[in-house]
Amino acid sequence: MEKFASALKWVGLTLVFGLNFITPSLSQHHEESGIDSASNEKLFGDKLKTGHFEFHLRSYYMHTENQEGLLDYSTWGTGAGLGYFSPRWKGLGVGFSGFFVFRHFENNLTILDPATGAKNRYELTLFDVHHPENHHDMDRLEEFYLSYEKEKFSAWFGRHHFESPLLNASDNRMRPNLFSGLSMGYQEGKLRLTGAWFTHLISRGSL
Repeated sequence: MEKFASALKWVGLTLVFGLNFITPSLSQHHEESGIDSASNEKLFGDKLKTGHFEFHLRSYYMHTENQEGLLDYSTWGTGAGLGYFSPRWKGLGVGFSGFFVFRHFENNLTILDPATGAKNRYELTLFDVHHPENHHDMDRLEEFYLSYEKEKFSAWFGRHHFESPLLNASDNRMRPNLFSGLSMGYQEGKLRLTGAWFTHLISRGSL
């Protein structure tokens, strides 16, 4: 949790100071590089200032009631996240966000069923299936991308959401699936072409 808070602190400070000091730096650049170049960069700085922040809050309770002789499971978690998303400048845009989760209580989540030897299947995906004993440092970097959109073409590079018939957010837990890599799309009328090359999947049940 401290690691996530520290990261958000530095991101916030960088963003605040970057936006506050971009105008003086552009003024100096104006003297060195000419009116056109400085005007373009001033426009870029002004665009960054008009970006928007998003705050997400989600609370989720799950309970599984099995037949007699098998374990029952239940848990309750709450999470919150903050992100910044810039407006487009010459088709380019950036975005980043983070999310953290609190586990309020649980029942039998880390216990193997005595009758079947099976692990919990559903409730644990609210948190981190790779570290089921983790109750504290449950935070993750979510979106962190550079994107480009122009008329019928779009491209996204970095960690971002992606929707297709095969891969999608599956957003029915605390957080959705995220994909890290490059995705591109082209739309002409009702025809849409999509291609992607991903190096990592950040699944909904992992940090």
